[in-house]
Amino acid sequence: MKRIHLIQCLCPERHAIMAVMYDPERISAEGALAGFQQVVELALQQKVIRQRCEICKRDVEFHYEDAVTKFNSIEEAAPLARQIEAQQLATRRFFDAARN
Repeated sequence: MKRIHLIQCLCPERHAIMAVMYDPERISAEGALAGFQQVVELALQQKVIRQRCEICKRDVEFHYEDAVTKFNSIEEAAPLARQIEAQQLATRRFFDAARN
């Protein structure tokens, strides 16, 4: 069984902008990356995110990194993914409040 992968959209300082997990038994690495890049582009166009790192406070070019996780299934990874997502949303609210 292949392990679940995580693709991250990162700033040059390695701060995560967005991330997604995928199962390499269901989609190729190339397909997952292409789909994720489309999601990032759509988020930029709809102004959900900006072409900048809110931690570095500068406009940046994003890059993508694909890594293998310790998980054997998306279901196994889901609790940790939900926990990290909640932490990231709290961080985003903090930065949004600081900006306003």
